[in-house]
Amino acid sequence: MENAHFMPFNLWSETNERAKKIDPGHHAKNADSELRELEEDGVIIRTVYNQVPPKVVYELSELGQSLRPVIDVMCEWGERYIQGSTEKQASSNM
Repeated sequence: MENAHFMPFNLWSETNERAKKIDPGHHAKNADSELRELEEDGVIIRTVYNQVPPKVVYELSELGQSLRPVIDVMCEWGERYIQGSTEKQASSNM
């Protein structure tokens, strides 16, 4: 799990959109690979529903839940970092 990125999976679509803004090169293939790795490591549980269109739901496992405080702090840090970067860019453009 060396390169895994932890994200709150209850807001996957919102988080994925944020990831695209942070890293425009972020592709679904990368996200899928990361999710599979987290599943293999027992951090998340993947449930596939046999329906059209296909539906896949990810949720934190018990192990993943134990990481929630770390995930929350990392998300808070990221939000502050993004805000600071945006403010620096705005002030340098003046």
